[in-house]
Amino acid sequence: MLGIVGPSGGGKTTLLRVLAGLRHPTEGEMLVAGVPVGRVDLAWWRSKVALVPQAAGLMTGTVAANIDMLRGLDPEQLRRAAERAQMERDIENIGGFDTPLSRHAQALSGGQLQRLSIARALAGDPEILLLDEPTSALDVATEERLSEVLESLRGSVTMVIVAHRLSTVAACDRVLVLDKGRIIADGPPSDVLDQFGRTGVSGWELVEDPT
Repeated sequence: MLGIVGPSGGGKTTLLRVLAGLRHPTEGEMLVAGVPVGRVDLAWWRSKVALVPQAAGLMTGTVAANIDMLRGLDPEQLRRAAERAQMERDIENIGGFDTPLSRHAQALSGGQLQRLSIARALAGDPEILLLDEPTSALDVATEERLSEVLESLRGSVTMVIVAHRLSTVAACDRVLVLDKGRIIADGPPSDVLDQFGRTGVSGWELVEDPT
């Protein structure tokens, strides 16, 4: 679990988009196993990486369709992804995988939406899971549930997590601090937090609880 923190505009989301193959570096280069990404089959790379955006989106369709996203996955793959995201019981409670959902998602809470988005990402069996502020809009109890999901995935998939909450950062194995597009700190959470405390840089703060 790699945490990425820093002030707004520091380059955190841009870095995730570069890693996902959605943007190309404007300077330098990105290497995949030592090979410049421009020489790597982009479709192959994207099959290895999944991005969970900050705002989970839905399409009008069934729960299954919202996890599948036109990939033609079989029911067992969908069920396994929901199970890994700890969403299977919630799906059962709203009527199962054939339950229709609207784009407005009235049937799901914010935490359920986020876990459904994680299930969607996991359904493709990625090796790298990119998460952009996954707990930013959640209350304390819901954040704790999502943190349990991320902890359960530890060791089965590499996670790169953009975060601004102290609890999320503290759970990571390593933390990068980005400011103005540059890495200004890199190390275990305890070392980085000792260096920057909760004040951070450029007015940025790590926060303990959601507002």
